[in-house]
Amino acid sequence: MAIVEDIEREITARHRFLLTTHIHPDGDAVGSLLSMGFLLEHLGKEPILFTEDPIPPQYHFLPGVEKITHELPDLSTIDACLVLDCGDSKRIGRAAPRLLEIRPVIVIDHHLGRDAFGDICWIDPKSAAVGELVYHLIKATGVDISYNMAINIYVAILTDTGSFRYASTSSQTMRIAAEMIDLGVKPAWVLAMVYENYSANRLRLLSAALSTLKTYYEGRVGLISVSGDMLRATCTSIEDAEDFVNYPRSIAGVQLAAIIKEIEDGRFSVSLRSRDGINAARLAERFGGGGHFNAAGFKGSGDQETIKQELLSEIGNFMEKRAVGF
Repeated sequence: MAIVEDIEREITARHRFLLTTHIHPDGDAVGSLLSMGFLLEHLGKEPILFTEDPIPPQYHFLPGVEKITHELPDLSTIDACLVLDCGDSKRIGRAAPRLLEIRPVIVIDHHLGRDAFGDICWIDPKSAAVGELVYHLIKATGVDISYNMAINIYVAILTDTGSFRYASTSSQTMRIAAEMIDLGVKPAWVLAMVYENYSANRLRLLSAALSTLKTYYEGRVGLISVSGDMLRATCTSIEDAEDFVNYPRSIAGVQLAAIIKEIEDGRFSVSLRSRDGINAARLAERFGGGGHFNAAGFKGSGDQETIKQELLSEIGNFMEKRAVGF
């Protein structure tokens, strides 16, 4: 593949790389970042792994996670910037303008983003996770996949496929996962670390969030919310609310689930999950966001109730017009 060869050439020609991903990193973001970092180290390069936000606690067991920094280095010393799992430059965070001044910027993603950015872009929406793309890049370099690479790739794929439940899961996805298991990854242990290793406070936050659960449009839409007051009362952070949106999605008859999370005073993050042919990405685009067909999101300002009503109104318009997916 020509684009992979282009990325290989850039990696070969350069030494010091800044690797980053989207704000509020999830499992695919973290796993892809770390596995890419291990590849560059193996090739004798110097990777610097940066995220604006903290890594969620359930990923602290991953090898290499201690190398992730939240402070930018002297960017004048950086030879290239790799942006993983981020289809919109705004989702890099506050550092985006500075990072995008680095040349070249290489984007590896599986989202069809709203703004085209990057000097070299490898975008493959057919891949279930960016972890799959990192796997193919490692294979293209001829490097043997180490255990540290394998477990990070596995977690990237596991989490972005909803434990292999989402429609994006393909036979290729399963073959890559199987190869990672052959390399020593223990599926039961990894699943326990990612999904059964939470703090009691996180469960208290979940309880508070589920108390807001309501369904709309004859049970086809489920919505929950997380407020700043909830976070303070349970001594948790917004990272603890990762995957909460899957709870309303699991209700029988719900085709579209949403969670409205207060990330700071007056600023909210909305995550959407869908099934049964519902195009969550198209809905998110109405609010300046984006994502996958079945998993998307956007950010907004205002008060939570206003955002909720605007979202429900737009969902109603979406359904009434019988747009693609509804």
